Amino acid sequence: NFVRKALEEYYPPKHDLISHVVINSIVQKELKVRRNLDSIIIPNVFDFDEKLWEADNYNKDFKEKLGIKDNDILILQATRVTNRKAIELAIDVVGEMQKEENRKILEEAKLYNGQSFKGNSRIILVLAGMIETADDYVERLKTRAKESNVELLFVNNLVEHSRCVKNNNKTYSLWDTYVFADIITYPSIQEGWGNQFLEGLFAKKPMLVFEYDIYKKDIKGKGFKVVSLGDKYELDEYGLAKVDKKIIKRAAGECIRLLIDKDYREKMVEENFQLGREFFSHESLEEKLKIMV
Repeated sequence: NFVRKALEEYYPPKHDLISHVVINSIVQKELKVRRNLDSIIIPNVFDFDEKLWEADNYNKDFKEKLGIKDNDILILQATRVTNRKAIELAIDVVGEMQKEENRKILEEAKLYNGQSFKGNSRIILVLAGMIETADDYVERLKTRAKESNVELLFVNNLVEHSRCVKNNNKTYSLWDTYVFADIITYPSIQEGWGNQFLEGLFAKKPMLVFEYDIYKKDIKGKGFKVVSLGDKYELDEYGLAKVDKKIIKRAAGECIRLLIDKDYREKMVEENFQLGREFFSHESLEEKLKIMV
């Protein structure tokens, strides 16, 4: 009780010499309601001026190491593997992409990168992040994938924060995985902000996004173009997220277009990159910090 009372009375502290910083507008509102404190929003940012991630002599064998051919399609889930990331929604979309009518569209058109998608080409959902769940979430994902005819590939054993040799095995950085992704999935139903979203912008890749609360309030209004999974979900009998089947079908169709319409794709990712630079770069952070000092 003493600790609770102390926290309620003194935390966060009120003082004329203290400025409060929060990561999103929802927390900003809560701070005002609960403690009558004003605050400045400092969102996640990214260095949009660093060298773009590209194929090079180190990472050029990444797909080969995974057994992925040039005319296969690599769908990347770069986040950690945990329940709130709702990776099952990505599985649902990839499952829809796998249907005969969608594969036929891919087979009849050249892919954006000049490759030809063939009858034996695969659409693979690659999961690059660490598994951080104490329950049977991974097994439930595998079951969902099997039922949806989706190939999952867990590659965290090959991915580190930075390139290195670990136990005599070559590993790749997370940035390397983005280089070879055709589409990035970001179906999280809950985030404090969204680092992976910024990484996807910088990587210049199309993104499949569930519109979680912070995305809707602090990010969407900037004008980013994504393949949307909407903003409403339910949990099925297995505790996995699901959205309306019409939304899944539409999202899969948009992903197919992004795989075959090079001009449409490039316009989307370039405009997203520039918006990211404008609103969430280190330079934008500098301007926000100037307000505080």
